[in-house]
Amino acid sequence: MRLTFSNDCLDACDILGDHGRTLYRVSTNGFPPQATITKVNGPNDNTEVLGAINWGSNTILFKGNEMYADDLFRKRCFSKDRSFVGPDGHTYKWKIQNPNCSLKRQDTGEELARYNRQHRDFRSPAHPPHLQVSLLSGDLLDLVVVTFIYAKHSSNRVQQRRWWRRYRAS
Repeated sequence: MRLTFSNDCLDACDILGDHGRTLYRVSTNGFPPQATITKVNGPNDNTEVLGAINWGSNTILFKGNEMYADDLFRKRCFSKDRSFVGPDGHTYKWKIQNPNCSLKRQDTGEELARYNRQHRDFRSPAHPPHLQVSLLSGDLLDLVVVTFIYAKHSSNRVQQRRWWRRYRAS
């Protein structure tokens, strides 16, 4: 399954399924900013709030359960990778690499999702940013979307800080 993002800004976008139908909607507002992930269901486009990420307090609300991001994700020292336990009891790890990232099941090493950023190059065809996902159950797919938004946004913030440090030093 290919989840296509309506734009490069993961803080405010629609996430479309294989057939071009909106499956998730991400919006960010408030101070401190909070990203709200809404799931779009059925032919009538009924919506339900799937989760929210509060960047100020670093908390994640997922299906009514609020937790600190540090409690949900395990991080090793000097590593950008983030691992979490899914609803099926297995441990999954987001491998954060610039500019793309991937999700693997830790015990088997099987790749379950891979993010590809927007591509604009005259040498090869352009494509919008997308998350290529293997077949996952509904609850796990929902958790993958929420954890991806958090992991990718955190990675982008780290990159911005590094850029500013280099800019100020020059």
